[in-house]
Amino acid sequence: MDLRDLWRTDDDGNPRLTLRQVWVRVRHLPRTSAMAILDNGGTEPWSIANHLSADLWLVLARANSKKGKEPKDHPAREKQMKKRTAKKASTKRTAYERAKARNARRIAGTKT
Repeated sequence: MDLRDLWRTDDDGNPRLTLRQVWVRVRHLPRTSAMAILDNGGTEPWSIANHLSADLWLVLARANSKKGKEPKDHPAREKQMKKRTAKKASTKRTAYERAKARNARRIAGTKT
């Protein structure tokens, strides 16, 4: 795929590549791709098999646990979820700070 095709057209005047086509290709990248790993905080995202085996582990752990000491979730999945939640919170925080700075600049520009 050549991203320059976003601005090129074929002989009939139709775009060679649309933003939707780019979005679909990025959205369906394999979990081993660099973008998926970056989005997951530097580790490869879990596959469906990983989630199913963690669910099986949880069922067995709850069945074999003593009363009151049941695990909430698989420890590795808890770690993954904490990492993902922290990344989302950080992204929201930085977006909020950028918006706050833009608003301050806008207000300062209207007062002059």
